[in-house]
Amino acid sequence: MNAFFKRCPFEITSYIMQYTYIPQNKILLNDIVNFTEKKQELYKLFLDYWILHNEPEEYINWLSNDITLYTNNFRHTGELYGGGYTDIFYDRFFRNPFLKSKENVKKYIGKLSGSNVKKEINIYLGLLTPTERQEFINWSNRN
Repeated sequence: MNAFFKRCPFEITSYIMQYTYIPQNKILLNDIVNFTEKKQELYKLFLDYWILHNEPEEYINWLSNDITLYTNNFRHTGELYGGGYTDIFYDRFFRNPFLKSKENVKKYIGKLSGSNVKKEINIYLGLLTPTERQEFINWSNRN
């Protein structure tokens, strides 16, 4: 590690070093590790499935669709077809400290659905707890 810091400019070294003196919350650190591991596991699970069905390019869209379904308590979100967002869905999005109302969540989802699919997956996975991520993986394995 010392060799790395000797090659870095002083400004970068001092910026990094300040984090070594402040211990980070273990729950947050574990959540970050869990997020990374489960995301990779889900990508592999969905890619393997769609490779078997000769449509590997579809895996990312189906992962996005299924995680939205799971987050909304297995109810489709299309209000025109009798669906809509459940209270569980809103509760999960209220974990984001910037989203305080259902209207804010709806606006956020509207902007999110028009963005990059991988970004959407990251946000949904980030809002889930480690237990919920594992539940989603278990459900995906069965289906």
